[in-house]
Amino acid sequence: MQRVSATSTPPAVGVYRHFKGRRYRVLGTAQHSEKLETLVVYQALYGDHGWWVRSTSMFNATVELDGKTVPRFALEHPDAHPAADRRRERLINATSSGTETLEPEPQPQPDRAG
Repeated sequence: MQRVSATSTPPAVGVYRHFKGRRYRVLGTAQHSEKLETLVVYQALYGDHGWWVRSTSMFNATVELDGKTVPRFALEHPDAHPAADRRRERLINATSSGTETLEPEPQPQPDRAG
């Protein structure tokens, strides 16, 4: 295996397959407190479902496997859940503006139909 190329564009929230076959859910991005590097936060969809972080460029890298260039993580299912999109957008806006205040996630209202 050899690292071939990478991009620093944050990946979309969703389910990815690692080139070795395991599946992970990208939850969003975070910023390293000292290096200010953007990190991808993702969760294993197997075993103890641990949370991991990896640099965006390393997450987006392609690798050489059996003579073919393949993505290290390939998107299988984008997360089309509107709440996830709003949460991601607020995080991006907070990071871009330099603020650390985020609005709380709206809570669903009980169904009052009788």
